[in-house]
Amino acid sequence: MRGQLSETALSRIEQSLPRPSCLAKIGQLLPESMALYCGPDSDMDIAVVCLRDAADYFEEARLALHECKAGMEWYRVEEDPPVEKMAIFVGRFFADDVALRIYSTAEHVAAFLQAYLGISEDDLEPYSSGRTSKASMVGHYLMEEEPDHEMTKAVKQFIGREECKFALDYRNKWVHDQRPRIADLGMVWKREKRWRKTEKGRTLSFGMGDQPSITVDTLASTMQAALEGVARLLDDTFAVFWETIKEVVDIRETVDGFQVIHTF
Repeated sequence: MRGQLSETALSRIEQSLPRPSCLAKIGQLLPESMALYCGPDSDMDIAVVCLRDAADYFEEARLALHECKAGMEWYRVEEDPPVEKMAIFVGRFFADDVALRIYSTAEHVAAFLQAYLGISEDDLEPYSSGRTSKASMVGHYLMEEEPDHEMTKAVKQFIGREECKFALDYRNKWVHDQRPRIADLGMVWKREKRWRKTEKGRTLSFGMGDQPSITVDTLASTMQAALEGVARLLDDTFAVFWETIKEVVDIRETVDGFQVIHTF
């Protein structure tokens, strides 16, 4: 879809993307080892699988944001003459994917929290009315039942970011309704009746369309900020988890000072 950018441009884009510091340690976590350390009655092995899933989806969202930026740069800077409509189309395509994977990452983090904290489906039942998202249920449960828990503070940080709320809402509209209309990509229509009331009756316009809701640059920058919020969510929740498992697993330090989990 795009040509090959220079190594300098690719490196600059890569350096601009958020990356949690916990990813390497998450990669060490093996559910079998956790099951052996924690015993048959623990759900920590399930928590590990959920956390690894969340990390995988984050990496995919990060890749999508990389391609969003790279595609827009290619069609705006490298193509001669520039092709702005392709820059917008490609930018939106991958920004949409960022939103979808941010939502998925949040769902996997919620599943991790449920397993780690021992939250049962019965516990979540009072918070399920009108909600289908596990992240929403777990978030409301934590704020109501465990307001001072460190995990709750991490969740509050995430949902307190306007960009994160925008990304989740964007995904919901993308799936269930109609995503926000993008500017400068041709005429757009909202799902509204075309007849409009006026003081003298009604009017019907042709060939006008509706006003777009957002530009591709604003969409991309908002997804960047939302992904930064997800990165912090992963770091904050993992930090609490790491302190917990340090009490039960064999953690050793390498010669360069890196902490690793000893596996059997």
